[in-house]
Amino acid sequence: MLATGFSWYVSIIQIPQRYQHVNETSATRAGILLLPLTLISPVFAMLAGTLVGKFPTSAAPLTLTGTCLNLVGMGLMSSLPTGTRIVKGQFGYQVVIGAGLGFIMPPLLYLLKVEVKDSTLASAMGAINMARTLGGCIGLAICSSLLHARLDADLSKFLTPEQIQATTSSNFELGLLTEDDRRRVSKVYGESYDLQFRVMMAFAAVNILAAGTLWWAVWRKNKSVDKASDTETGEQK
Repeated sequence: MLATGFSWYVSIIQIPQRYQHVNETSATRAGILLLPLTLISPVFAMLAGTLVGKFPTSAAPLTLTGTCLNLVGMGLMSSLPTGTRIVKGQFGYQVVIGAGLGFIMPPLLYLLKVEVKDSTLASAMGAINMARTLGGCIGLAICSSLLHARLDADLSKFLTPEQIQATTSSNFELGLLTEDDRRRVSKVYGESYDLQFRVMMAFAAVNILAAGTLWWAVWRKNKSVDKASDTETGEQK
């Protein structure tokens, strides 16, 4: 959950900001353009919940599948061009991320309910939600640091300090700059967001490692239970 928080919060916050800073869209349209991720994620969450309900042993494999999709989605988002034109393929990239995040959540909650006693279930659910939020906060802090470091280093090459300060404000209009400067500012922002998603790929890879370890632990436990059951059955015979 900690590793999942990085991808989840960074995606829902940084992708709309990328639309505004790189593609020069309004805040309202940026939110609308995020719909492929926000709509597909609950759909795959329901699908994962249904599969886990019918096939309980699929919980760990589904989690691993979700983390792999998440890594692919982060990699695709890090490869976007830095021009102002909106590439249609990035809507598919959002679908990949949304599908991955949807596959991760329900199986983890199912495994939590299986492993934790009812008396401590509420505390355990609070703990994992806190872990996800903590991961998201750390991820956003990293992305914010990367963004401002890139802006300070690159924008100073062609903008005045007053213009740099203005471009980082929420109500700044790129139309106040020349056409050439607008393209260069969008490129700097685009390169920064691509870098952010490349960094998030590292945490997505950690997520795969954690999911793989979880699958191995579940498989080992089930194998031990089956072996104990066979032994008990043999002794009874």
